[in-house]
Amino acid sequence: MASTLVRGKYVITKALSRTEVEIIENGAIFQQDGRIVEIGPYEELAAKYQPDEVLGSEHDVVMPGFVNSHHHVGLTPLQLGSLDYPLELWFASRLSARKIDFYLDTLYSAFEMIESGITTVQHIHGWLPGPAGAWPDITANLLKAYEDIGMRVSYCFGVRTQNHFVYESNDEFVAKQPPSIAADMEALLKPHEVPLKDYLCFFESLWQEWEGKGSDRIRIQLAPANLHWCDDEALTQQNEYAQKYGVGMHMHLLETPYQMEYAKRRTGTTAVKHLNKMGVLGEHLP
Repeated sequence: MASTLVRGKYVITKALSRTEVEIIENGAIFQQDGRIVEIGPYEELAAKYQPDEVLGSEHDVVMPGFVNSHHHVGLTPLQLGSLDYPLELWFASRLSARKIDFYLDTLYSAFEMIESGITTVQHIHGWLPGPAGAWPDITANLLKAYEDIGMRVSYCFGVRTQNHFVYESNDEFVAKQPPSIAADMEALLKPHEVPLKDYLCFFESLWQEWEGKGSDRIRIQLAPANLHWCDDEALTQQNEYAQKYGVGMHMHLLETPYQMEYAKRRTGTTAVKHLNKMGVLGEHLP
């Protein structure tokens, strides 16, 4: 990879708080083979290095890449035919989404993110039916897209152990359906009923694979999908695995009024207080 000197009237090097940043005026960044070698005054770095290319000018602002802290897919659900319904109806419409190539889909969104100045992404994957044996190839293609384009990614696979369609068990929901559609609905939901053990084994295999590669751009985390999708055992087990492997967790929570009501009926309190009582909240679950 060619070396580059990136200069700017202002080079923002660090966020000191929500309102303050560290700035080098008339500064520059020298990178070699995709790694930042040195940041400092432009005149000093221009004299010290012989870059293959100089980007920017004394009129530009240079700043660190943005972080997309919550990302799912490449082509948006709207592009794939799901209108902007309330979440519960939107989720139902997603069940009929067509299958697409995971490598190309991820690469598409990676190009869009980079064009927007995003260099790091938290990718929450999931909502895929079992068996879990089909997941490694899918994940390998997805992570290869980020690896090929050079983005940093924190990857986690959404864990769902219950209530895969509505805010009650699959069996209770199917039992309420008219006989003419009950069997079809049961067949639709059954592949999503993956044992917690399979999710945890999948996480372990991913962690061992990417930790073994020593990649400095790919991290593996855990993702309890939401309170109504995880029973307390699933939450506890993932929390224990997060501590054991020293990884973070990423979780949806209280996206709709229905989820707030579900939490109250299930726990007798709020979702946040319930998670806190279980010891799930903390720096590892931002």
